[in-house]
Amino acid sequence: MYAYSCSSTDLSEEKLDGSKWVFSSTGWLSSFIDPLCCSFIDKKLTFRASQLEDGDIIWLQKPLQPGTAKCRYPNVPAFLEYVHNRRFVHFRSLEKPKEDEFSVELSKLNNYDDVVERVAAHLSLDDPSKIRLTSHNFYSQQPKPQPIKYRGVEHLSDMLTHNNQAPDILYYEVLDIPLPELHGLKTLKVAFHHATKDEVVIHTIRVPKQSIVAYMIIYLKTKVELSHKDAELRLVEILHHKIYKIFHPTENIENVNDFIWTLRAEEIGGDSNEFTDADFDDIREEWAIYVLNFIFR
Repeated sequence: MYAYSCSSTDLSEEKLDGSKWVFSSTGWLSSFIDPLCCSFIDKKLTFRASQLEDGDIIWLQKPLQPGTAKCRYPNVPAFLEYVHNRRFVHFRSLEKPKEDEFSVELSKLNNYDDVVERVAAHLSLDDPSKIRLTSHNFYSQQPKPQPIKYRGVEHLSDMLTHNNQAPDILYYEVLDIPLPELHGLKTLKVAFHHATKDEVVIHTIRVPKQSIVAYMIIYLKTKVELSHKDAELRLVEILHHKIYKIFHPTENIENVNDFIWTLRAEEIGGDSNEFTDADFDDIREEWAIYVLNFIFR
């Protein structure tokens, strides 16, 4: 306890005697309510003149000697700001979303590049752009359905915030290509049904977003086993084991999605190869729940 007539000099003489701290130590005052509200204390002024109140916190700092290595936080305000923004983030592999794999000390003010660079350094990865991050859903305790876009957020705090909650978990993936390049591609899962074998193989296909369905079919033909070398494929949209759409080869790939529908690729058998555009009738009435495609023979 000290009288309002005391000064920080009296505090230094009483508390710092015999320690490595010296009389010329720098004093800083911070509020008990808001520790970041920090101001310099003039040693010559009394506590009353310095407007100190009960519960206020006084920080003392050793004076930096000439030749001292540059400090990351050279004064008390900088150190308090560091502590305030510090976050220990637990990273999990997206393939093992229940297991903490490693932790990294970061700042809420770190930008997107800062975060992926720190993750890449921990994983000894040369190219940070191959790191893709996914935020944590606080309520389901699962990864969010959609990953974070490349430089899609400003700061680490934006990655962690979810409905006014701020979990300390992020999920990561190591991609085989840089994330900016991946953003120019559309990734689709297609179930290929062999014409003569009772088997289904799931293929993950990446195609340029500006391409058409025919481009994807040509690429898929190089990855699957066909019943004969001249076999043709078609892409259909399946829901509840029903075909809801047969994609025209010239349709833009942006119109194809696998979020709700199952995409099925299959060989066109028999006289199905003879179909033309005139054989398709696309019904889009207001009363129709789905877009239905009928083939008339």
